[in-house]
Amino acid sequence: MSSQNPLKIPEILWEVSQHVTGRTLLACVRVSKAWYQAFLPQIWRHIELTKNKPHPPGAIHGYMYSRFVKTLKIYCIPGREYWSLILPNLASLTVENAEWNENLFKLVSNYPMLIHLDIRKKMEAHSTRCLGLLTRLHSLKDVTLMGLEVNETNVDTFWQLCAQLERLYVSFQRISTQDTLPTMEFPRMRQLRAGGFSEDNIPWVLEFMQRCPGLRSLGSLAEFANRLFIPRITPLIRARKWPHLHSIALWIYSKDEDDLAGIITSMEKIIALEAVLPVFPLTMMDHLRPHFIHLQTLNLSPVPGFTSLVAQEIMSSCPSLITFKGCNLHDMDIVRGRPWVCLKLKVLELKLYTDNPWTLRQTQPWVLEQLSKLTMLQELYVYSWETNGLTLDLRLGRGLGRLSTLRSLWFLDLSHSTMQTMQQQEIEWMLKHWKSLERILGKLNTQSLAQDGMLKMQLKRHGIAVL
Repeated sequence: MSSQNPLKIPEILWEVSQHVTGRTLLACVRVSKAWYQAFLPQIWRHIELTKNKPHPPGAIHGYMYSRFVKTLKIYCIPGREYWSLILPNLASLTVENAEWNENLFKLVSNYPMLIHLDIRKKMEAHSTRCLGLLTRLHSLKDVTLMGLEVNETNVDTFWQLCAQLERLYVSFQRISTQDTLPTMEFPRMRQLRAGGFSEDNIPWVLEFMQRCPGLRSLGSLAEFANRLFIPRITPLIRARKWPHLHSIALWIYSKDEDDLAGIITSMEKIIALEAVLPVFPLTMMDHLRPHFIHLQTLNLSPVPGFTSLVAQEIMSSCPSLITFKGCNLHDMDIVRGRPWVCLKLKVLELKLYTDNPWTLRQTQPWVLEQLSKLTMLQELYVYSWETNGLTLDLRLGRGLGRLSTLRSLWFLDLSHSTMQTMQQQEIEWMLKHWKSLERILGKLNTQSLAQDGMLKMQLKRHGIAVL
């Protein structure tokens, strides 16, 4: 009785293809006809159009490949070829630089099955028409809107849209209907962030939020935050108006630090915390420690006072941590501290600093040893320290080989790292060991522009985007 090779069974091949990315996909489609048919849809699943790649691939204009596209992200000023795209299975659309005009309305209306829509340009005078269009997209669950004007004409349409959404990020340009409060609830809403409203609109916004009893994530959009919002929402969170709430994102002013401490203390568990603080008081750790066991996302990037000892304690005490931004670490604290336990970490923003170059040469192996344990890491942001420019030295002679365990790494950000001197051998090592690597941001060799250009060209020939 002969057994069939499982890698020739279409259903198994399809399942495997869901977990393969980058250059591995390109290799898989060359194996055989069966593998080509199984892995090809994943190559076309996500399309990104940028300034360096401004035109849609000609192949997706025809039905053969267009049916595979699920996600379309447009990061450049669109040309007319965008508006004629027909992608029958498109579920997610992101547009950054397109104004709300006839072309953009036509593009959005082409995809009635959209689930996620993110338009980063202000709607303003187009708000009423835009809301009317979005309510006709009955599959829509996730929306980001900028510069929304809510008035007597469109407020009911806005409530109708909110009734079908699970996630809404919105900045209000103007709310001229604050006397018309919602009379219905929005039980499907799970994530809500709002900003851009004035002091007079705070009661309207808070009433809207209270009509979303199932919220898991709540916050303000940092760039559109209102300094009077935190004192008004703090009593509601303390009163457990949202019993399932576990994630918060807030812009905190100096006088609101006690409010944040009260919010953290009153929540049963915190899975995600994003906060912009004027300073991070050490007493905040006393309130945060009971949540370490559950904490998955911590973003405190711009916060002064978030010391190395605090960051080291988090890395060695939060086993569920997946995303950590704002990780300022002194090399000696890593050497002397406890081993890191956040082995599920996928996104790390690391700013390593030291007292002098000689110390870093001695301690970098310890740092790389800790990083090598983060085998699930997908995104690594390496920052230089402002005072002396020192940072991780990603060369084989300085221990880069220890990071061969980071096989899931697909994005490396060196744009804030000012002292890299990689050579061709480092690039060859990356290509061999980091099979999932798709994108690098920043300079690979800051000492020689010619060498940096040659290294980037070598990576591009292997399908790795270098920006």
